[in-house]
Amino acid sequence: MKVLYLITKSELGGAQSVVFELLSAHKEKGDNVLLVSGQDGWLCDRAREFGFEVEILGGIRRTFNPIVILSVMRSLRKVAKKFSPEIVSCHSSFAGIIGRFSLGLKYSTVFTAHGIAFTGGAPLWRKPIAFIMEWKASFFCKKIIAVSRNDQKLLQKLPLINPGKVELIYNGVEVPSFVEKTQNEIPKLTFVGRLALPKTPEKVIEAVRILEKKYERRVEVEIIGDGPDMEDIKDLVEGMSLSDRVFLLGALDRRSVLQKLTQSSVFVLPTLWEGFPMTILEAMASGTPVIASDVGGIKEAVSSEVGILIPRNADADVWAEAINEILDKDLREMGNKAREVVNSKFSKEIMINKVFEVYSGVL
Repeated sequence: MKVLYLITKSELGGAQSVVFELLSAHKEKGDNVLLVSGQDGWLCDRAREFGFEVEILGGIRRTFNPIVILSVMRSLRKVAKKFSPEIVSCHSSFAGIIGRFSLGLKYSTVFTAHGIAFTGGAPLWRKPIAFIMEWKASFFCKKIIAVSRNDQKLLQKLPLINPGKVELIYNGVEVPSFVEKTQNEIPKLTFVGRLALPKTPEKVIEAVRILEKKYERRVEVEIIGDGPDMEDIKDLVEGMSLSDRVFLLGALDRRSVLQKLTQSSVFVLPTLWEGFPMTILEAMASGTPVIASDVGGIKEAVSSEVGILIPRNADADVWAEAINEILDKDLREMGNKAREVVNSKFSKEIMINKVFEVYSGVL
């Protein structure tokens, strides 16, 4: 099978982790793969290690400049013509739009929506633009993969779209056969994500002080990730005199992130909108209970048996109450249940098999 993968960014993230697992499976099958990205980085390095071709097209980035868009579309057509793929697999919103308009009429094209730009909680100004663009682009592909039932329902509402065109395939992660959890004397909360909207880790930071004053409970927080809000978060931590309890670890490699999750008491994800976060699945696979905002498809993975869901716009008091509540539960039992859930519904093997079935079906 010859597959051209197209993705906007190559930095470590949810969409990139999914593509990495697919590339790994292609390597085992002996398939011919070309990865096209708007930037070099982690995913491109992994693709090269697998022996696959990589093409960097710098114009693949979020922009409304029609000159840039037309230029990258021409470049993408040239790259595809040279490689002559059987399947074009587009990932992330911008690459999904550009890829389908550029290649969808000539090649069997599949788009995986790792997040819907017009989902609940997304900026109001963006929703109508995203809806129209996604509706138009939907006619230029054979299948759309939704990573949550919530996203599947949103996409099936596009005008004139055949509901059967939208396939539900949950994200999947590797589930270790054995996890040795660290027993923390002081409960450790872990956040993993880009420090920018839609993520709002400041809710958890503010909850640390409330936990001490209202519940007389001391916790530590590790924030893993980088982004434009880093300096504001640093100022918040220092301003609240929490530098000895809240630790900003910056961006870590994937192995280090997974190790940190096994050392965590509770994984926390305050966010305004999401598709179906890989970080939650990775935390659950590591045996870590979850507290997360009830947005997107998160509730399809996080039940009361494995964690607690928080309303989208909940303040720090609500987060403090939830953290206090979960720390009184049997975290080991919740973590074991979380691993069972991932193994039965969200493993990488399930995801890969279903994606490859879609590829076979559109050929």
